[in-house]
Amino acid sequence: MHMHTLIPPLLSLLALTTASPILTTRNNLNNTTTGCTAASFGDFSWAVQHFDFHARYTFTSPSHQGIARAYVDFNISNPGDTTGAPASRCSGASDSGFSGDTDTTYPCASTAAAARADRVKTAFAFDRARGLLRFNQSWVCSDQDPQYPIIFTGYGAVNLTLDCTNETWHNANWTLGQVYSDRVVRCKPVDVAVKPFELTAIA
Repeated sequence: MHMHTLIPPLLSLLALTTASPILTTRNNLNNTTTGCTAASFGDFSWAVQHFDFHARYTFTSPSHQGIARAYVDFNISNPGDTTGAPASRCSGASDSGFSGDTDTTYPCASTAAAARADRVKTAFAFDRARGLLRFNQSWVCSDQDPQYPIIFTGYGAVNLTLDCTNETWHNANWTLGQVYSDRVVRCKPVDVAVKPFELTAIA
């Protein structure tokens, strides 16, 4: 699993900096105990909110699946964003049902105010077969020194146990050219806290 490939634009962003990496310890903080920097260096975890998976599979014959479409939708809140609003809105659609879909990544949209929208960048991947959600996120903290903001990059992964229902309709009088069956999968939304397995900071 190569989490570092999720957000390629970050690589060019990090390459432009000339500063040395900051040791991710509380010794780097001043006396400020609240705010973006303190929260990011502290006991950090994201809040994945309202993770929703639903899908539809349509067969045009007993042996041929004509349409398969699955959807994922959720928010990610970052404790470094002191507004309390979700930092990113993530959604994606897959023709494979996200089954074994380990390489496809989806960008998330920032929900921050327009002036800060470019300061949070997120991307995710989801494998329905394993329930594995992976994502990484970069964000900028400038509350301690606006002239030298800190760029954080975190990588997270979590296995989700989804409680899903299946509703299947069969065409009892099916003939060639008609829909043979239609199956709809709906899962209850999930909320979960995710700690980063890697977190870096540079200024």
